[in-house]
Amino acid sequence: MKRILTTIVLLSALATATFAQNGKAIYNKYSDRQEVSAVYISPAVFKMMKKLPDINTTAGDINLTPMIESLTGFYLLSTQHKATGSYIKADVDKALKEGKYELLLEAKEDRENVRIYTVSKDEIVTSLAIVTTDDSSVTFICLDGKIPESALEKLLQASL
Repeated sequence: MKRILTTIVLLSALATATFAQNGKAIYNKYSDRQEVSAVYISPAVFKMMKKLPDINTTAGDINLTPMIESLTGFYLLSTQHKATGSYIKADVDKALKEGKYELLLEAKEDRENVRIYTVSKDEIVTSLAIVTTDDSSVTFICLDGKIPESALEKLLQASL
């Protein structure tokens, strides 16, 4: 029984970290391709952002500094190359299915589709993935860190 419980705990921990590893792996796989625009921001950059101005919204002021400081990685890939875009999308879809991601938001207009996924543990978002697709492009964004769900909820409420 103790061995089974230990195995379950280890598998749960691995599942939570799956997309963070896959986000970086997907970035590394495609970032050097000529037809792909790629951006990586390291944790050191996020730590240098000591104080960001509050964002004034109808829902109230939003302080982004704690959210930004908690990020441990930002990965962005974008392409308008159809074949590469389909490969990126297939890798992202596979990573999402393997992880414990929950679809947070989906928006469709004409042929454009935006999906936002999160992994949360104890009211902390540990990974956020945004995937946008349309007829001619695919964009993948992955943010890793420890973002309080309440901060993300406030940000989403302000943007809706």
